[in-house]
Amino acid sequence: MPTALITGASSGIGLELAKLMAKDGMDLILVARSANKLSQLAQDLQQQYRIQVTVIAQDLCQPNAVSSLTAKLGKQSIDILVNNAGCGDFGLFQDVEWQQYHQTIQLNMTALTELTHAVLPQMIARKQGKIVNIASTAAFQPLPWMAVYAATKSYVLSLSEALAFELRHTGVDVLAICPGATKTGFASAANGVNSNNFADQNTASATDVAQFVLQKIKRQQRGVAVHGFKNLAMSYMSPLSPKAIVLQMAERVMRPSS
Repeated sequence: MPTALITGASSGIGLELAKLMAKDGMDLILVARSANKLSQLAQDLQQQYRIQVTVIAQDLCQPNAVSSLTAKLGKQSIDILVNNAGCGDFGLFQDVEWQQYHQTIQLNMTALTELTHAVLPQMIARKQGKIVNIASTAAFQPLPWMAVYAATKSYVLSLSEALAFELRHTGVDVLAICPGATKTGFASAANGVNSNNFADQNTASATDVAQFVLQKIKRQQRGVAVHGFKNLAMSYMSPLSPKAIVLQMAERVMRPSS
C-alpha cells in the first residue's frame, strides 16, 4: 500500500484525511506541532486499521523545519504528499504584527515549496507520485481583511498549476485543492471568528473536504479542484468580473459582522 505524508495532521482537514487514508489501508507519516495529539492519533489508527503510522512533531513555521523533517525521513519513500498545514491572520493589514505574517508566509509558501522540492525527485525517479497542495478559494481574488493569507494561497495555486503542467509526462500528479470556509480551528486561530465568511451557513465540514480530496487523489486529477458548487462558480466568475466589484464583494464577505 502507498505511504502518504500529511502536514498539519493533528486537526481539521489533515486529521480527517488521515482517518480516511488509514481506513483505505494507507501507511501514514503525520506531521504537526503537537506531539501528544499526533501520538494519540497514530495509536488509534494503528489499532483500528493495522497500518504503519510514523509521527514527526515539527513546527513548519520555523526556518529550518523542512531540513529537519527531511533528515528525519531519511530514505523513506513517499507516494503521496499532502501539504495541508497552513495559517492566516484576520484583520486590516497594518493592525497585524509582522511576526504573524512572517509565520504565515513561512508556513503557507516557503515550507510547502521546500518540502515539495525535497520529495519530488524520488517520485520522478519512480515515475509515480501525487502531490496535493491545500490552497483555498481565497486564491482566486484579493481578499481585504486577510490580504496576506489570500496572497499566499494565490502563490500555492499558481505553483501547483505550473508544476502539474511541467510534470504531466512524468507519472507525478500535482493538484491544488481549493476549499471555501471550512469548520476547523482556522477561524479561531486567525482571530477571524467574527468575519461573515466564517458564519455557520457559509462553512463546509472538514470531513466533507477530506472526502473530496481523497476522491480527487483516487481519480488521479491534476491541476485544480474546487470544493463546492458555489465556490466553483465563483472561481470562474471572479477573474471575469471587474476588479472593483470583486473587491467590494470580497470585503463585504470578509469584514466583521459586528
